[in-house]
Amino acid sequence: MDWIAEYNDNQLLILEELPDEEKAKIESATIVLNKLLIINNPFEELNSSFEEYKTWFIQCGVDDAEKLVILVRNYLNNYYGFVCRWETYLKRNKNETMLKLFKESIKTIYDHNFEYRFIYNLRNYAQHCGNPISNVSESINNEFDITMDRDMFLAEHTKMQKKLIKELKTYEKSSLDVDYAIRRVHELLIELQNKLLTAMAISDSAFLSSAVEIAKFYNTYNKENGTLYLLDNEEINELSAINKSQDEAELSTFMIPIQLARFVIKGAHPAFSKTHNEEL
Repeated sequence: MDWIAEYNDNQLLILEELPDEEKAKIESATIVLNKLLIINNPFEELNSSFEEYKTWFIQCGVDDAEKLVILVRNYLNNYYGFVCRWETYLKRNKNETMLKLFKESIKTIYDHNFEYRFIYNLRNYAQHCGNPISNVSESINNEFDITMDRDMFLAEHTKMQKKLIKELKTYEKSSLDVDYAIRRVHELLIELQNKLLTAMAISDSAFLSSAVEIAKFYNTYNKENGTLYLLDNEEINELSAINKSQDEAELSTFMIPIQLARFVIKGAHPAFSKTHNEEL
């Protein structure tokens, strides 16, 4: 027999026993939905690197420009990894419809956004030529300018696309705003991730039905809007022993992916019946 537990505010509350039939249903739904995590994890890594980048503005400053370079490089690498892993996943799974959508979406972003074209090339520059920023300064208003010298970028990055070369040669400023470009590109990648993940979820009814099952389960059993887990007796005993010793514990148990389920349901909203929406 398994138990339902809820984790909230650093506390784990054992709620109640879970009948075997209910356990089988929720485990099956979770296993199906967690297939989407394979393509969501690269985005989580990307987003984590973006959050780390933003902390520099609060915790560091111009006196720690070296750390900023590391953070920018890290973001650029995660951006590239995010895009590549989406394409690799779709090719390996021979999902031609999604692959077409992915390629068309990337092309649209590239064609219509100077910041994306810049970051795409800045990543290549950082890998093969030098630091992705050439100047860091702080204004009187405590705002930071993080820039790349335009002429140096043009001179040293020899594999730049003709379109961007032309744009940079007529660019009105002598420096390129790296901070603004990173923030704008991250917005675009969030939109891309939501678009692709939603399309993936809608393409297979199993994802949507599993998300609905998980949402119903969560709404039935949660007490404090925390994270729900399934624990067996052995895991409960281990956690009890840890609590007595006051050591920190990591929950590596079976987690109910409610946030992913909500995302799938929200993305598939146009295909939902009124009945389903009222239930959730």
